[in-house]
Amino acid sequence: MAEQIGKYRVIDRIGRGGMGMIYKAHDPLLDRLVALKVISPEVEVTDELRARFFREAQACAKLSHPNIVTVYDMGEAEGRLFIVMELLDGQELRTVIAQGKALPLEDKLSIIVQMCTGLHYAHQKGIIHRDIKPGNIMLLRDGQVKILDFGIAQIQTNTVGLTRTGLIMGTLKYIAPEQVRGIANHRSDIFSVGSVSYELLSSRAAFAGADPMQILEQLQKADPPRVDVVDPTIPAGLAAIVERAMHKDPAKRFSDLAAMRADLLQVQRGLAEEAERVRERARGHRDRLRALEADLAERIGAVRQEEPLPAIDADGHLDALQAVEHELAARVEGLRAEVARADRLAPALARGGKLLAAQRFEAAAAQFEAIVTDMPAHTRARDELARARAGAEGQRARSDAETIVRAARPTPTSREWSAAIATLAGKVSWPVWGAALGGLVAVTVGVLWWVGPASRPAQDSHAGQQVGERRERPVLAARDDTPRTDAAPVTPRPQAARADTAIREEPSRPPATAATTEDKAPPRQAATSPQPRPSVAPPAKREVPDARERVAVAQPRRPDVEQARARMMTARRDAERVAATFYAPKLFASAQDKEQEGTLALGKSDLGAALRLLGEAQSEYQAAAVEAKRETEKEWQLAPLKASVEQARARTKARRDEALAAEGDRLAKDLFAAAQAKHVEADGLATRQNFAAAARTYEEAAEQYAQAAAAGRSAR
Repeated sequence: MAEQIGKYRVIDRIGRGGMGMIYKAHDPLLDRLVALKVISPEVEVTDELRARFFREAQACAKLSHPNIVTVYDMGEAEGRLFIVMELLDGQELRTVIAQGKALPLEDKLSIIVQMCTGLHYAHQKGIIHRDIKPGNIMLLRDGQVKILDFGIAQIQTNTVGLTRTGLIMGTLKYIAPEQVRGIANHRSDIFSVGSVSYELLSSRAAFAGADPMQILEQLQKADPPRVDVVDPTIPAGLAAIVERAMHKDPAKRFSDLAAMRADLLQVQRGLAEEAERVRERARGHRDRLRALEADLAERIGAVRQEEPLPAIDADGHLDALQAVEHELAARVEGLRAEVARADRLAPALARGGKLLAAQRFEAAAAQFEAIVTDMPAHTRARDELARARAGAEGQRARSDAETIVRAARPTPTSREWSAAIATLAGKVSWPVWGAALGGLVAVTVGVLWWVGPASRPAQDSHAGQQVGERRERPVLAARDDTPRTDAAPVTPRPQAARADTAIREEPSRPPATAATTEDKAPPRQAATSPQPRPSVAPPAKREVPDARERVAVAQPRRPDVEQARARMMTARRDAERVAATFYAPKLFASAQDKEQEGTLALGKSDLGAALRLLGEAQSEYQAAAVEAKRETEKEWQLAPLKASVEQARARTKARRDEALAAEGDRLAKDLFAAAQAKHVEADGLATRQNFAAAARTYEEAAEQYAQAAAAGRSAR
């Protein structure tokens, strides 16, 4: 836009005023940017208009104030009137309100105070603005306020006025009711300041209508709702100031803008004091937050701070400080809840530590898993859980390795034992071998003596029986070769039943049978001479199998025992997972004993005993797990009551310390003695785990200690 108005070069259009355009221009003589207000070419420049225009410039030129725009020059070029003013960097208040910018209350109050200050200065110079509205208030970037457009100001002199009676100048929504009747004075500007303040504080106009006649009706008869009703965050004192400034009766408004400014400054000081109180409370919340973080870290390990603490600005606005206070207070409450939860989980953490120290890794892991599930931020429980899981994995790996080695180790046969003894005899000198053999014989005799005479006949009988069997076998074979013609038909029985019968009948055979059979046997000399073997029929199927077959049928197989051992190990892990070693120690210890005995029996290849003992161990492990779950559930139910008792005990101790500090034990002996009696009673109830009654009694003791403290302070 290359245009010259007088000596000023127009750069850009920056706005529109009541009677023309406002341009950004350059002053070539002073080399500075200025604002150029030019009467629109469409407006006919009459003598009356020219006089009023220059009167605006003269009125503004008399004003030199930080809150009033500065006039540099005025003139006429090619029939166009213009005024040169300082160029301002900011926004009209109208734009700020329309954009809905969230200004702090302190900033809004500062704008109102600056309006009062600038206009009061103009009133003291005898100038009434008569057109105060958001469009004539400029808000600079640094927060300074500039009042614009004194174009319809009237100099309070005896000069002949050019404004006709009844002519309404200004914007209807903001002018005073008396201006409608053509009356304007400094109290009219007070009404306009109140109306602009109302809209700035509530973001809505005090008088808003669809047409000018409706607005005029509201100006004359209607009162807008108080601004603190529209926005409850507005202080009541500030709302009262705005309400008084907008009173219909000019006499009931402020006497001048200085009085209104004084009340506004008092509200401003109140906001500053409230901001300082909020700031102090926020600092207290911050200190408590740090202390709680330290307490929580002591209980659960390192605490990860999700968000940094908000800054408490020394020059911050009240609403910002209140937001910081609320945030810190909420975080304090949250941390208090976390500390209480950590205290509630402390017994489980201690149990897990004991189990971990005792290398009961499965049970310890169960404790730590429950804690981490309840409180995922529990760093200490997570670390201990990792240790417990690693220990449990190591235990399982060692147990599996032992099982594999035991299953793969064969039972030595008699031939292998003989070969081993022969090898040992070849490598060891005969004196050493004789000493070892003598020691072995001595140990054997000692064991037989310890077992007692009651067992020796049975052993002798069994030995005789084995010898008889060996000697009887040739005769039995000869007997079986002979067909039985007098035998009764035999009813076949199942194999297991025959084996059971054979095992039951075997000890009843007398040892003398061997000797009798031996007496009936032919002489040894006859055995050396060859005898012709008669042809005999095939031997008949025998009812009872021999001794080896009977033992094979009765004994369980090793895979069955290994399966039983695996089931027992699963039951043991389940019991350890629920801390059965802690909650059911007797059952768990008994099951461990059975497991040891079964393992020893398995090592000796006594598969029947191993199967029985491992089954009993499994049953006892399962019973221990059930009892542990029952005890754990009972303890979790009692945990909140225990926590309440601990809190009540801490409060009672604090009240007791206060009573002692106030010499309540000396100045209020009866009250202090009663409190101590309640204190002792509560300790007894807590020891007997009557937690509900203990908490109530502690509270009663705390109240009595407080009364003793108050009595002691008043008596001193």
